[in-house]
Amino acid sequence: PQIEIFLLSDGTGETGTHAVRAAATQFQRRFRLRTFAEGEAIFREGDPCERLYEVISGRIRLARTSSDGRRQVVRYVTVGGLFDLVPLLDGAPHAVTASTVEPTDVLRIPREDVLRVIGDSPVAGGVIARMLAGQLRDTVGLVSDLALYHVPARVARILLQDESPHPGIGAGIPAVGATRREIAENAGTSREVVGRLLRALEASGIIRTEGAHIRIMDADRLRSVAEFR
Repeated sequence: PQIEIFLLSDGTGETGTHAVRAAATQFQRRFRLRTFAEGEAIFREGDPCERLYEVISGRIRLARTSSDGRRQVVRYVTVGGLFDLVPLLDGAPHAVTASTVEPTDVLRIPREDVLRVIGDSPVAGGVIARMLAGQLRDTVGLVSDLALYHVPARVARILLQDESPHPGIGAGIPAVGATRREIAENAGTSREVVGRLLRALEASGIIRTEGAHIRIMDADRLRSVAEFR
């Protein structure tokens, strides 16, 4: 698991001091692996934060839900990704709901154990800080895409994730096999709007829909749509 990297490393690729290794060994005994079914919630928005999580297999969706039931995907977490870092550190409730996109194995580590290791190891704290910085960059990219691009451009940018993965809207989405609802929840719009846009793109020869799959036929023209503001 990736969590072991910052537990055991001294920042040079070598294992840390005897004290750090001893703490890590004790820490590892507290790891708990759990398998979640497709669509199962790991935690919900507003729940207290009790653990740090790492994806061992599968894919996690982090999203917020409005009072009228609309969902906005914040990001996806794939194999090796840690999530729930902010509430882990500040003690606030979860700001998002984490649910599985497919059957997923998740390693769960108690919050108090993670905080103890971070407190004992400056290297561990530095690794966590870099992880948080990366997630902040992803969030800034998402906010920028939602604020600066019209819906057709957002949908195009999501579809392009399959051809050329990039930070921002739809990062981590399995775009080729994504449902209309999944695309809508990333683009901040409705399934009906997504359906109309996909039909228009197909009529223009830019994409081809094959059942649930979307095939990009003209990536250059799709990139032009993606830049429309």
